[in-house]
Amino acid sequence: MRSRNILESFRFAFTGLWYALRTQRNTRVHLAIAAVVVVLGLCLNLSYVQWAVLLTAIISVVVGLLVLGPPLWKRLFGN
Repeated sequence: MRSRNILESFRFAFTGLWYALRTQRNTRVHLAIAAVVVVLGLCLNLSYVQWAVLLTAIISVVVGLLVLGPPLWKRLFGN
């Protein structure tokens, strides 16, 4: 086995450290992207629920006016 000098040892140590930091940053980026995708999916699902609630409210108002509209109109304005 060959004897290494101190500069070569530091070069290997810094190369390993640089690799560890680079892969950690990549891991953090991938985790952040995955978290953003999950949050966006959740927001998309919530927006669909909000549209469904709005559509249900509009339909209920229309049905209420169809059912209660004529008697209410007759009582308010008379014939």
